[in-house]
Amino acid sequence: MRWRQEVEEVVRLHAEVGDLRTQLGEERHRGDMLRFEMRGLERALALVGRSRSVTSRSGIPSGSAGHYLTGSSGRRRNEEEERRRRERASEGSETGPRVMAPPSPRPLEGTEESG
Repeated sequence: MRWRQEVEEVVRLHAEVGDLRTQLGEERHRGDMLRFEMRGLERALALVGRSRSVTSRSGIPSGSAGHYLTGSSGRRRNEEEERRRRERASEGSETGPRVMAPPSPRPLEGTEESG
């Protein structure tokens, strides 16, 4: 009898060891995933810190330097287009508001009744 109880205990302990190994593997995997995520967050923070320091050194009060430069080039382009429009208007190339042409006298295709 004693021998049988010891075998049962060994089998139970062996199963428990298997469960603990599985748990350990899952915990290691979770730890690896958390470390990977933490590295990603650290990189993101470093990039944000770098872009903020670039922004503050450039004297731009808010937004990224890229957005500022994009906005200013767009503004410059709009100002140049407006200047060209005014020059063409002063030369007489613009005739004022455009008027739509009158509708065509012939009916549109598919609207005539077949007789």
